[in-house]
Formats: sequence, structure tokens, C-alpha cells
Amino acid sequence: MQDRFRFRFWDTKGHVMLGWDCVCQTAFNCTRKEGNSIQRYGLMYELFTTPIRYIPMQNTGFYDNHQKQIYEGDIVRYTCDSDYCADGYHKCRECNSGQVYKIYWDEMQGRFKYGTFDENRENYDIDLEEEDTEYCMEVIGNIYENLELLEV
Repeated sequence: MQDRFRFRFWDTKGHVMLGWDCVCQTAFNCTRKEGNSIQRYGLMYELFTTPIRYIPMQNTGFYDNHQKQIYEGDIVRYTCDSDYCADGYHKCRECNSGQVYKIYWDEMQGRFKYGTFDENRENYDIDLEEEDTEYCMEVIGNIYENLELLEV
């Protein structure tokens, strides 16, 4: 859970995902006196002075079944691990293998959830838990670069 307070940012103008390492590195590597604000002050300064351009996505603190970090806005596929389901303790959400979900922050409950829409456009949201992510989820994209994955 030490990664829980890491962020990444979607640049709405450049259409590129900016990782936390990139943001932190450029915050201290700029010394130019001429040029634009990014060249003079670094990307961290740009993030705070133009918040409309950059959309922050917080790390959930969880990893998928390939040890990839899961962020708010990620699209995940539920993959059923038969050995994990067969132990009788965990049912992998009725073994909905192949189902695609979006990770989001529920402000009312103050926790990360994942959900999808049925044919009636009703949201089914489920609390994000370590058992689900570690054994049964795979990050396949995010809502800014791969929105079409949610329409499958």
C-alpha cells in the first residue's frame, strides 16, 4: 500500500499519459530562463498551474495478477483462476471471467470500486479488494486511451 499516494496524469492537450516518475524527474531538472513554463519550471509546476489540462488518477495501492499497479480510471478484465476459485473460500464474483470493469473512486463511501453497466445502463459497483486484484484482475487499458474496451 506504499504506492497508494502515487498519481499519474492524463494530458488532455498532448493526449499522453504522464507517469509519476516522469512528473517528479522533470520537477527538478529544468533550469532554462527562456521558453515556456514547462522548460523554465518543470512539469510539476505546469500540473499545478493548469489543472484543467491535466487529469490526475490516483494509485489504488493494489496490483493486478501480473503485478501491474492499478490506478483510478483503469479498465480491468476479470480473469478466473480456477485453482483460486476451487478452494471454496473465494468465488471470483460467480466466475465472471472475461467481464470488463472500470476502476473509480466512490466519494460517498470513500473507497475505490470497480463497476460496469448492464443492458439497462444500471451501474453494478463492487468494492475493490486485494483478493480480487491479486488473483482475478488484469489491467487491459484506461478510460482515456482505451475507452472502446468498455463497449465490448
